[in-house]
Amino acid sequence: MRAIVFVLFPVFIIACSTGEDIKTIIINEFPKNEAIIGEHVDFYPIPFCPGNIFIIDSLLLKINSNRCEDNFFYVYNKNNSEFLGSFGTKGRGPNEFLYPHTTGQYIIDNVSIKLWVHDIHQKRFDLIDVTKSIDEKRTVISDSFREPLPMIFVINAIILPNGDLIGRSMSPEGRFFYHDSKNELTKWVEYFPEVAKPPFSENDMFNLYSGPTGIKHDNSRIASALQFFKRIDVFSARLEHLFSLAFNDSPGNPEFFSNPENPMPGTLMRYYSDLYLSSRYIYALNRNVPQEKIRTRTYPATNELHVFSWDGDPVACYSLNQTLYSFTIDEENGFLFGLTRATGDELESQVVRFKL
Repeated sequence: MRAIVFVLFPVFIIACSTGEDIKTIIINEFPKNEAIIGEHVDFYPIPFCPGNIFIIDSLLLKINSNRCEDNFFYVYNKNNSEFLGSFGTKGRGPNEFLYPHTTGQYIIDNVSIKLWVHDIHQKRFDLIDVTKSIDEKRTVISDSFREPLPMIFVINAIILPNGDLIGRSMSPEGRFFYHDSKNELTKWVEYFPEVAKPPFSENDMFNLYSGPTGIKHDNSRIASALQFFKRIDVFSARLEHLFSLAFNDSPGNPEFFSNPENPMPGTLMRYYSDLYLSSRYIYALNRNVPQEKIRTRTYPATNELHVFSWDGDPVACYSLNQTLYSFTIDEENGFLFGLTRATGDELESQVVRFKL
C-alpha cells in the first residue's frame, strides 16, 4: 500500500501501512511451564486505590489511580518493605496532577532516580525526581513539557530522548503515532491486525485495539500487547514493524460490538492487560478471562505471565494463583510483584509476590 499524505493544519500526517508481509511468529508452546504460588507482602502504609506498581532499581512504587487520598505516589524499599515517602498531590497547579500515568521510562544517574509521568488530562509530561521528592517531602520535577497542540486525545505515550513522541490516541488515523517534534511531522501506523467486519466506525476503532504499550529501557524497541487479540507486536523506536507474536487461538475477528443487542457477549475473551519490558525480556500479563467472568466479578485464577526474548522466542509461561491487574518484575532477585484487589472490608495489603 502506498503512503498517503494528509495535511492537518500545521502538522503533516503520513499514514503508513504495515504491509501484507507482516512477520508473525506463531507460539505453539513455551519451553518452560510452571504454576507458581504468590504470597502477600506488607508494604505499609497502604494507599487506598493503587492502580499501578513499578520497580526502579531498589525502589518499589505504588501509584494511586485517582484521588483517594492526598498523594498519588507511594515509595518503598523493594528489599525490606521500608516506607520511604509519598508525594504527588491532586490539582492543576505547579507540580500537581489530575491523572498521572507512568510511561515505564526512568533515568538513573549518580545523584537520583527519575521517573517519566504523563498527565493525560493536563496533556503534560513530567520527569519526577523521585529521590529528591522523598528527601524534600514534596514533588520535585526536573523537566516538563506539553503535548503538541494538534494531537487528538492521547491515551498512552512514550517520550524519546530527542523529544519525539510515540503513542496511542483516540484518532481514526491509526493504531500508533510517531510525532517528530522538531519538524512537526506525525506518522501513523494503521490499525492492524485487520478484521473482516470492524465493529466500530473509524472514529472509534481505537477501542478494538486497546492494550498495554511500553518501550525497552534503552529506547530501542516498542512492544504493544492487545487485549482482544492475544497478540504482541514489536516495533523499532521509529515504529517500523519488526515482528508479531500470536497464538493458534488468537481471535481473528473478536465478537466485540458486532451485535448491537449484545455488544460485549459473555464469550468475549480478554487477554493482555499489562507489560513489563526489561533489557532481556518481554513480560506480558495474560488475563485469559471471558467477559462473563468480569461482568459477574467471579475472576478465575487463570492469569498467566508470558515471557519472550526480544528476538521473539518464547521463554516461559507462569500460571499464577492470583488475579492481578498490574505487575512489575524484580529481575535482580527473581520476583514478580503484582497488585490484586483487596477481598476484605478492611484495607489490606494488595501486593502479591511470586518467585520466578
